[in-house]
Amino acid sequence: MQADGPGVTLPTFLILGAARSGTTSLHYYLGGHPEICMSSIKEPNHFAFDRSGGVAVPLIDPDPRILAKSVPDRRRYEQLFAPEPAVRAVGEASPLYLYVKETPGIVAEALDGVRCIAVLRHPVDRAYSHFLHVYRGDAEHAEEAFRAAAEVEIAHGSGYTAYKTGTHLLRLGLYADQIARWDEAIGPDRLLLLRFEDLEADPDATLRKVCAFLGVDEDHRFDTSVVYNRSGVTRNATLRRLRATATRVQPWVKAALPARAGGALGRLRARNERPSLADALDPELRASLVAHTTADVKAVAQRTGWDLSAWQR
Repeated sequence: MQADGPGVTLPTFLILGAARSGTTSLHYYLGGHPEICMSSIKEPNHFAFDRSGGVAVPLIDPDPRILAKSVPDRRRYEQLFAPEPAVRAVGEASPLYLYVKETPGIVAEALDGVRCIAVLRHPVDRAYSHFLHVYRGDAEHAEEAFRAAAEVEIAHGSGYTAYKTGTHLLRLGLYADQIARWDEAIGPDRLLLLRFEDLEADPDATLRKVCAFLGVDEDHRFDTSVVYNRSGVTRNATLRRLRATATRVQPWVKAALPARAGGALGRLRARNERPSLADALDPELRASLVAHTTADVKAVAQRTGWDLSAWQR
């Protein structure tokens, strides 16, 4: 186990993201492997803070909901991991790690030899899923609101800016620069890139690949019967209001609970998230957003050797 002192446990691997690309399912699936210890809560965001000045400063826009569930304190972070003797890999999943430009350097300095996993998804599908995850309006206006948000984001340019909920939809799916930062920080041999489509279509094969990468038993039979943390819009207005209220207060409830109880609450919410999905995007809107991501998709295809023609449709 990665450690920097007696009795200290730190991760040997990180699930970096991308957000809305199956990282919640991957977190809980891997937590069922007897040789893997996952953090007791998902998304502690520990390495998305700058501590160079002696105080943990968030490297994202200080969204109160994200900060409430984050664990910047090193001692509290260490307490998220309680590996059994048989454990060979210790990990956590914080989907903003892939995007935050300072995180690769922070991780490389803090976790010697760490292995990292990133799940990449069709950039436009990822952006719409992300939008629906944070959207609190009615289903009938979801696409119109997404179009407006995407247009504003494109107008502001695709250069890096600190993550902010609701404004960073397409940026998080421009993966080429994000991957390059991690390649430089830890080396491409310690970065496993996966496709969301493969995780969704054949989770067993994808999990075997992950196990081989982490050096744990590849023949473990995972329970992949549950898909966690679905996106969508609840069409019933009363249920939508209840869901919005629960989503707003959950980070503070989790933060007030002991880590294991907070983790159990998060798993329960993610397991039972069953919103009604909004309709598919208007073809014209989809085509314009695909065009916006084409150059980046080609760069990712060159880096990975993947056939990403489906991402250009």
